[in-house]
Amino acid sequence: MPIFSKSSSSFSYYSNLVPQIYAVIIYCSIITASYYYGSNQIIERKNEILKNYHQIILNSSLVKLNYLLQKLPADQEGIYTNISIDKGDMQSCYKNKCFKSNLFEFASTIDKQVPSFIYYKIEINKQTLHTNIKIPNYEFEQNHYINNYNQLSIALSIDPGYWGKVKTGIIYPYGLLATNPPNFRQSVC
Repeated sequence: MPIFSKSSSSFSYYSNLVPQIYAVIIYCSIITASYYYGSNQIIERKNEILKNYHQIILNSSLVKLNYLLQKLPADQEGIYTNISIDKGDMQSCYKNKCFKSNLFEFASTIDKQVPSFIYYKIEINKQTLHTNIKIPNYEFEQNHYINNYNQLSIALSIDPGYWGKVKTGIIYPYGLLATNPPNFRQSVC
């Protein structure tokens, strides 16, 4: 027995449901699209922060390491010079000659340029040059070859507390979380 044959009131009841069903479908589509757009914004922002600070650390490190490589008169271009860590110093050696540079100066230069919410580790030839905090896993790692003998590795992560504020700020406009907007913009560099 068909549903719509007996009475026109049941037909009108179901025909009135159609716009409501469309509204629910549209609403769910908007929420889903907002969620995915907000998620993409979070990933892009994290990558942007990590890449920016990676570039700052890389540039500062390369300036100091290239200076160190070029200090030996026997190998002015630093092509065959090997960099290593000797107690509290970085040293570049070519054959039997070595030049040392204070590791503390290197570390303090980097620390001045990178805020405390960025965790990082810098290694040269698998020896730690500097780390501002020791964590087991980093979110972003990249290797750079200075020459045939020297490999610079930089690993970065973002402090979870700081990242939570940034994340809340990103998704707030999409109405997916908080009722009050976060006030994190003052602390962002």
